[in-house]
Amino acid sequence: MLDERFHKLYELAQNKVMKQIEKEYEELKKVDDSISFDEYKEEIEKNKSKKSNNSYEDNYIFKEQINKDIYIFNLYLIHFPFSTPVRLDEDYNVIPIEEKEIYESGVILTNSNDKGTYLISGLFSNVCEDKDLATEHYNELKEIINNSSIEKLFDDIENQLK
Repeated sequence: MLDERFHKLYELAQNKVMKQIEKEYEELKKVDDSISFDEYKEEIEKNKSKKSNNSYEDNYIFKEQINKDIYIFNLYLIHFPFSTPVRLDEDYNVIPIEEKEIYESGVILTNSNDKGTYLISGLFSNVCEDKDLATEHYNELKEIINNSSIEKLFDDIENQLK
């Protein structure tokens, strides 16, 4: 029963990602319609592979696993530099780029079976510029996962993905 529920969540997550890709592609088409949707998806996959080959170990502030039944909740709190995009003021002068430190906390839900390993990332995600707030969110998330049943967590995830 839980395995079927997990796969339903996995499909919801995949559909949500595909809708986001389609939305991004529609915006890109307004500027450059020379690339096909399939080419755009291929480029995203290539970039995803490059990112997964890079090590983010130096960016982790906290990282831990909570096992519930056959599911692994990988909690994380990472930090990374962020530069604001180039912008112009009302007189078309370039506004200086700001360098910021961004903090992101969230969960990657993992399930492995004889068919492979399935990941649902970006769950309960929170992004902010304040390390203390990010740490507070991480600790609250850890407490929720530790104290909630797998069924309750799956309900929350399903609501988040809809």
